[in-house]
Amino acid sequence: MPSGNLFDLGQAAPNSCRIDNPGSLACLEIPISGQGDSACFTVQIGRSHGAHAMDTICGQLGLDHKHCDLLFAQIGNCLREKNWDDAHTRFLRFSDAIKQHIRMEEKVLFPVFEQTIRHGTGPIEMLRQEHQQLRCIVDRMFDALINFHPADFLLHAESYALLMQQHCVKEEMLVYPLLDKVAAEQRTQIVHAMTEYSRAIAPSDEREITARLPSD
Repeated sequence: MPSGNLFDLGQAAPNSCRIDNPGSLACLEIPISGQGDSACFTVQIGRSHGAHAMDTICGQLGLDHKHCDLLFAQIGNCLREKNWDDAHTRFLRFSDAIKQHIRMEEKVLFPVFEQTIRHGTGPIEMLRQEHQQLRCIVDRMFDALINFHPADFLLHAESYALLMQQHCVKEEMLVYPLLDKVAAEQRTQIVHAMTEYSRAIAPSDEREITARLPSD
């Protein structure tokens, strides 16, 4: 287990990564597995608003994050209108989407990262822990929703939004662009594998979602 953490922008991990110009935008040199001690990939860490091609890992999963954000926002719209039935249905769509995204990352993307990037296990373990926290918060939100507890739902929704924002920064600013760079030759296969896995675990149709709604 490496002593450093690729996500800790406050200090460089010995023999793991070097940070030039710490702050809101950092430049990290990260060693690549199997390429010798001198082989590093340099990546800038910071919030990016640029568009990514859909045949990249950044493009594919960044769009997935935006899709989950949109579904999450639709729940709030329903609750503001006091439309609880519609909120239940939309929440299940959101829950399916975010949990499907998490499963796909853990089964397809994270193993590739750990096999490709030296010391990749440390940061990926942190992301896995955050995934588990997100799953728990989503389940708590659903419990609050089906029991008609709007205050509890809002509390958990705020926790989700904060954690998800921090989580997406780590993935979209480091993990995705790093893999796009160092696994460029396999990028098409990785994107295809992610797409096929997501399709395989997606709900079959709207009836499957509706069947899980609480009965009157």
